[in-house]
Amino acid sequence: MDLWAKSFDITMRPLERGTFRRYREWLVPKTSGSLLEIGSGTGANLPYLPCGEVKELTLSDVSLHEEALRERLEGSCFEEAEMVEASTERLPFPDGAFDAVLATLVFCSVPDHHKGLREVRRVLKPGGRFYFLEHVLPEVNYLAVPMKLANPLWKLVADGCHLNRRTAEAIETAGMRIEKLRRDTQGVLIAGWARS
Repeated sequence: MDLWAKSFDITMRPLERGTFRRYREWLVPKTSGSLLEIGSGTGANLPYLPCGEVKELTLSDVSLHEEALRERLEGSCFEEAEMVEASTERLPFPDGAFDAVLATLVFCSVPDHHKGLREVRRVLKPGGRFYFLEHVLPEVNYLAVPMKLANPLWKLVADGCHLNRRTAEAIETAGMRIEKLRRDTQGVLIAGWARS
């Protein structure tokens, strides 16, 4: 595994163990059919994908962690997954190509997240599901105000990550209907799925 991927995984380990894993365990096994994972990262979702349910797997935005992904795929039921380098705002797939799209902790960093979510809707089959886990701007001011103030600096040091996005609203603006939405107790994390 490449050094960047190892350091990324080590840095994220406390959050992964403390919070993200719980959401991944709940969300990712619900995926099925032909699945596109946007922003696959180092493959944190791979252990939770249901082998018997996901028939075809396509991983996008893989350039940074391609070696790590290949290592994690080797010997798994998804060894034949297609890996594609693609911008979320311009997905290189035809309309209605996938039964499901999965994105975890991705849309905070997509430069034009509204355009990216419209692309998600476009590549989903009619009635397909978009599964998501994202950090968002909390609804309570004592958390929201500091996050808004920190956002300009945070974007610079965190590779374009935004602390002030309202991703649930953006999903619905893109034309998808949220069917299930879970929030953590602080309102910083949301997870669920929407129907195209």
